[in-house]
Amino acid sequence: MGAGQSKPDESTKHVFASDTPIQFSQELIDSLQASAETNSTRAKTLELHIAQRVAAELEKLRNHESSALEEARKKITEQTGSSDSSSSSDHSLLQIPSISPKDLLESSDEKAKKSQTSAKVQQEIEKLKQTLGQRKVLKELPNEVESAYVTTSSLSLREKQKQQAIKKTSSLINPCDTGDKMLFLACG
Repeated sequence: MGAGQSKPDESTKHVFASDTPIQFSQELIDSLQASAETNSTRAKTLELHIAQRVAAELEKLRNHESSALEEARKKITEQTGSSDSSSSSDHSLLQIPSISPKDLLESSDEKAKKSQTSAKVQQEIEKLKQTLGQRKVLKELPNEVESAYVTTSSLSLREKQKQQAIKKTSSLINPCDTGDKMLFLACG
Protein backbone atom coordinates (compact mmCIF):
# COMPACT_ATOMS: atom_id res chain seq x y z
CA MET A 1 0.00 0.00 0.00
CA GLY A 2 1.42 3.28 -1.05
CA ALA A 3 4.49 1.62 -2.50
CA GLY A 4 3.41 2.10 -6.12
CA GLN A 5 2.64 5.38 -7.79
CA SER A 6 -0.95 6.17 -8.72
CA LYS A 7 0.06 7.88 -11.96
CA PRO A 8 2.46 6.47 -14.50
CA ASP A 9 5.67 8.32 -15.17
CA GLU A 10 5.69 10.93 -17.91
CA SER A 11 8.64 9.20 -19.53
CA THR A 12 6.73 5.96 -20.19
CA LYS A 13 4.56 6.44 -23.23
CA HIS A 14 2.66 3.72 -25.02
CA VAL A 15 3.66 3.31 -28.62
CA PHE A 16 1.36 1.35 -30.91
CA ALA A 17 3.12 -1.36 -32.84
CA SER A 18 1.20 -3.27 -35.48
CA ASP A 19 1.96 -6.80 -36.60
CA THR A 20 1.34 -5.80 -40.20
CA PRO A 21 2.81 -2.71 -41.74
CA ILE A 22 0.41 0.21 -42.23
CA GLN A 23 0.60 1.85 -45.60
CA PHE A 24 -0.93 5.12 -46.72
CA SER A 25 -1.18 6.32 -50.26
CA GLN A 26 1.33 8.89 -51.33
CA GLU A 27 -1.48 11.29 -52.30
CA LEU A 28 -2.88 11.25 -48.77
CA ILE A 29 0.51 11.86 -47.23
CA ASP A 30 1.20 14.73 -49.63
CA SER A 31 -2.20 16.37 -49.02
CA LEU A 32 -1.75 16.13 -45.25
CA GLN A 33 1.72 17.62 -45.42
CA ALA A 34 0.59 20.42 -47.71
CA SER A 35 -2.42 21.27 -45.53
CA ALA A 36 -1.96 23.91 -42.84
CA GLU A 37 -4.94 22.61 -40.83
CA THR A 38 -4.45 21.01 -37.47
CA ASN A 39 -6.78 18.60 -35.71
CA SER A 40 -8.32 21.41 -33.64
CA THR A 41 -9.03 23.57 -36.68
CA ARG A 42 -10.61 20.59 -38.44
CA ALA A 43 -12.77 19.93 -35.37
CA LYS A 44 -13.81 23.58 -35.18
CA THR A 45 -14.66 23.62 -38.87
CA LEU A 46 -16.71 20.45 -38.49
CA GLU A 47 -18.57 21.87 -35.45
CA LEU A 48 -19.29 25.09 -37.32
CA HIS A 49 -20.61 23.15 -40.30
CA ILE A 50 -22.87 21.04 -38.04
CA ALA A 51 -24.15 24.14 -36.23
CA GLN A 52 -24.97 25.79 -39.57
CA ARG A 53 -26.88 22.72 -40.76
CA VAL A 54 -28.84 22.53 -37.48
CA ALA A 55 -29.69 26.25 -37.68
CA ALA A 56 -30.83 25.83 -41.29
CA GLU A 57 -33.05 22.87 -40.35
CA LEU A 58 -34.53 24.80 -37.42
CA GLU A 59 -35.29 27.77 -39.65
CA LYS A 60 -36.88 25.46 -42.20
CA LEU A 61 -39.08 23.87 -39.51
CA ARG A 62 -39.99 27.26 -38.07
CA ASN A 63 -41.06 28.54 -41.49
CA HIS A 64 -43.08 25.39 -42.16
CA GLU A 65 -44.88 25.58 -38.79
CA SER A 66 -45.61 29.30 -39.11
CA SER A 67 -47.08 28.78 -42.57
CA ALA A 68 -49.23 25.91 -41.24
CA LEU A 69 -50.37 28.16 -38.38
CA GLU A 70 -51.25 30.97 -40.78
CA GLU A 71 -53.25 28.57 -42.95
CA ALA A 72 -55.15 27.32 -39.90
CA ARG A 73 -55.88 30.89 -38.81
CA LYS A 74 -57.12 31.76 -42.29
CA LYS A 75 -59.44 28.75 -42.29
CA ILE A 76 -60.80 29.73 -38.89
CA THR A 77 -61.40 33.32 -39.96
CA GLU A 78 -63.14 32.11 -43.11
CA GLN A 79 -65.39 29.81 -41.07
CA THR A 80 -66.21 32.44 -38.45
CA GLY A 81 -66.50 35.10 -41.13
CA SER A 82 -69.15 33.12 -42.99
CA SER A 83 -71.10 32.35 -39.79
CA ASP A 84 -70.74 35.83 -38.25
CA SER A 85 -70.75 37.94 -41.42
CA SER A 86 -73.24 40.41 -39.95
CA SER A 87 -71.37 41.04 -36.69
CA SER A 88 -67.98 42.66 -36.93
CA SER A 89 -65.61 42.89 -34.00
CA ASP A 90 -62.32 44.63 -33.38
CA HIS A 91 -60.63 41.39 -32.37
CA SER A 92 -59.05 39.30 -35.06
CA LEU A 93 -58.01 35.70 -34.77
CA LEU A 94 -54.75 36.67 -36.36
CA GLN A 95 -53.98 38.76 -33.29
CA ILE A 96 -54.34 35.82 -30.92
CA PRO A 97 -50.92 34.78 -29.59
CA SER A 98 -49.71 31.27 -30.28
CA ILE A 99 -50.27 28.87 -27.41
CA SER A 100 -48.63 25.49 -27.11
CA PRO A 101 -50.44 22.51 -25.58
CA LYS A 102 -47.99 22.59 -22.67
CA ASP A 103 -49.30 26.05 -21.75
CA LEU A 104 -52.84 24.68 -21.48
CA LEU A 105 -51.93 21.78 -19.22
CA GLU A 106 -51.73 22.38 -15.50
CA SER A 107 -48.62 21.25 -13.73
CA SER A 108 -48.85 18.85 -10.82
CA ASP A 109 -47.90 21.68 -8.42
CA GLU A 110 -50.80 23.83 -9.64
CA LYS A 111 -53.22 20.90 -9.31
CA ALA A 112 -52.03 20.23 -5.76
CA LYS A 113 -52.40 23.91 -4.81
CA LYS A 114 -55.90 24.06 -6.27
CA SER A 115 -57.00 20.94 -4.44
CA GLN A 116 -55.56 22.29 -1.18
CA THR A 117 -57.25 25.65 -1.56
CA SER A 118 -60.59 24.14 -2.53
CA ALA A 119 -60.42 21.83 0.49
CA LYS A 120 -59.62 24.79 2.74
CA VAL A 121 -62.52 26.79 1.30
CA GLN A 122 -64.90 23.88 1.90
CA GLN A 123 -63.70 23.63 5.51
CA GLU A 124 -64.22 27.36 6.04
CA ILE A 125 -67.73 27.15 4.59
CA GLU A 126 -68.61 24.29 6.93
CA LYS A 127 -67.25 26.20 9.95
CA LEU A 128 -69.27 29.29 9.02
CA LYS A 129 -72.42 27.21 8.58
CA GLN A 130 -71.94 25.70 12.02
CA THR A 131 -71.36 29.05 13.72
CA LEU A 132 -74.36 30.60 11.97
CA GLY A 133 -76.52 27.65 12.98
CA GLN A 134 -75.55 28.03 16.62
CA ARG A 135 -75.98 31.78 16.69
CA LYS A 136 -79.13 33.37 18.13
CA VAL A 137 -80.58 36.40 16.44
CA LEU A 138 -81.73 39.26 18.69
CA LYS A 139 -84.63 41.34 17.45
CA GLU A 140 -86.56 44.14 19.10
CA LEU A 141 -90.13 43.47 20.03
CA PRO A 142 -92.82 45.26 18.08
CA ASN A 143 -94.65 48.12 19.84
CA GLU A 144 -97.84 46.06 20.18
CA VAL A 145 -96.05 43.36 22.13
CA GLU A 146 -94.37 45.96 24.33
CA SER A 147 -97.68 47.66 25.11
CA ALA A 148 -99.25 44.28 25.84
CA TYR A 149 -96.45 43.58 28.29
CA VAL A 150 -97.04 46.91 30.07
CA THR A 151 -100.78 46.22 30.16
CA THR A 152 -100.27 42.81 31.70
CA SER A 153 -98.22 44.28 34.50
CA SER A 154 -101.13 46.49 35.51
CA LEU A 155 -103.71 43.69 35.56
CA SER A 156 -105.00 42.15 38.73
CA LEU A 157 -103.26 39.33 40.53
CA ARG A 158 -105.54 36.68 39.07
CA GLU A 159 -104.92 37.92 35.54
CA LYS A 160 -101.18 37.99 36.24
CA GLN A 161 -101.34 34.35 37.29
CA LYS A 162 -103.12 33.48 34.04
CA GLN A 163 -100.51 35.38 32.04
CA GLN A 164 -97.70 33.60 33.91
CA ALA A 165 -99.29 30.24 33.14
CA ILE A 166 -99.49 31.21 29.48
CA LYS A 167 -95.85 32.31 29.54
CA LYS A 168 -94.79 29.02 31.11
CA THR A 169 -96.57 27.01 28.44
CA SER A 170 -95.15 29.21 25.70
CA SER A 171 -91.66 28.85 27.16
CA LEU A 172 -92.10 25.09 27.05
CA ILE A 173 -93.03 25.39 23.40
CA ASN A 174 -90.33 27.98 22.64
CA PRO A 175 -87.27 27.38 24.85
CA CYS A 176 -85.63 30.56 23.51
CA ASP A 177 -88.25 32.76 25.21
CA THR A 178 -86.95 34.07 28.55
CA GLY A 179 -90.19 35.87 29.43
CA ASP A 180 -88.57 38.72 31.33
CA LYS A 181 -86.63 40.44 28.56
CA MET A 182 -87.93 42.99 26.12
CA LEU A 183 -86.11 41.24 23.29
CA PHE A 184 -87.37 38.29 21.33
CA LEU A 185 -84.82 35.55 20.66
CA ALA A 186 -85.33 33.53 17.54
CA CYS A 187 -83.48 30.26 17.40
CA GLY A 188 -81.56 29.61 14.18
